[in-house]
Amino acid sequence: RGVAHLEPLIATGELAKYRDRSGADPMLSFRAAANHMAGIHADAGPDAVTRYKAIREQERAVFRRLIPVLAARGRGEERLFVGMVLRDLPPAERFEQLGALIDELAVGPRARSRAVEYVRGGYTVIRDADTPGFKALVDRLAKSPNPDLRGAADLRAVAERGTRSASCT
Repeated sequence: RGVAHLEPLIATGELAKYRDRSGADPMLSFRAAANHMAGIHADAGPDAVTRYKAIREQERAVFRRLIPVLAARGRGEERLFVGMVLRDLPPAERFEQLGALIDELAVGPRARSRAVEYVRGGYTVIRDADTPGFKALVDRLAKSPNPDLRGAADLRAVAERGTRSASCT
């Protein structure tokens, strides 16, 4: 529920007005809270796991609504929420969601760079490049009617460059 309450502030850009002394906004504080849903242990039992998954789906729905609004501003604010949508998903589902987000945001300038940013931003790792989900994402982009997205279809090279540059820092 906390994320849903923050949604209007995030969508309007007013969340930045509520920074604490350290400069953190309430979203950062919310994500860093000790009781934030960082995951669930399998030993929690099937009912708890089912409830956790349902709550995560509600949270993802909020983030999915915010992403196009933030992407339209052109400042890259949506990247945090892309990561939060994809967090803790198995690779096949993660790549399906990533492909859907890229397709949804394919209109307008920066479609190719946005796709590359999302992949390079840590939403995939090189070990995932040989998975069926990653290959399906590349195939999806290669067949896109948007020429910018077809140009982003060499995501394996993007992922490799991202891994090399991350290991150099």
